Amino acid sequence: MSLVVAAEQQFGGKTGEVKFSYVAEKLHEKLPFIVQILFTEKDIANMIEEAVDKMKQYLADNPEASDTIIGCRYYF
Repeated sequence: MSLVVAAEQQFGGKTGEVKFSYVAEKLHEKLPFIVQILFTEKDIANMIEEAVDKMKQYLADNPEASDTIIGCRYYF
């Protein structure tokens, strides 16, 4: 989830494809080589989508957290 938050802070709203690429690249870089071989791009995409869904749910359940995480009120 921290990569998703970092992408949101760096690129802001309406940049979904850019944020997706950023998170996928950073996630892939963090994986050990053997794990990089085991996980396909689709697997990584699914992990990213899950993190985004969790962040959206967290912010929906805790609107005050938006100020802390994003730096301003941001609704998805």
